[in-house]
Amino acid sequence: MAVVMTQMFMQPAPIGGKFQQAETTILIIEDDLEMINIVKMTLEDEGYKVLEALNGIQALKIIENVLPAIILLDLRMPIMDGPEFINKLIETGKREYISIILLTAEFRAKEIADDLRADGYLLKPFNLADLLQTIKKFS
Repeated sequence: MAVVMTQMFMQPAPIGGKFQQAETTILIIEDDLEMINIVKMTLEDEGYKVLEALNGIQALKIIENVLPAIILLDLRMPIMDGPEFINKLIETGKREYISIILLTAEFRAKEIADDLRADGYLLKPFNLADLLQTIKKFS
């Protein structure tokens, strides 16, 4: 289970000296552009810095430079899906510093979240109030 970010991780992170930690940075990994835009606008209105990736490969490139506090992760995407992304993130050694919230329409969402050791999940379609409440648990 990921550790929620604390003050000590707000300074530039030492791993490779390349990326910076921002406590309020959220990375959305989702292949639905409409979903990205709605979630991004909502989170930015709440004061979060939001980054976006259409698949796991794009997300890993972003994480080389910026370590988000929270990832909102779609399970089913082309190129690199959610489970494969989590495995690659673990290999980088950065997983323990990031809270991952799955976004899925899967009826077994809780079981899948547990299997992937995600920190939380939201069932699609979700309302924005539930999204914000879930985000606040990890920020």
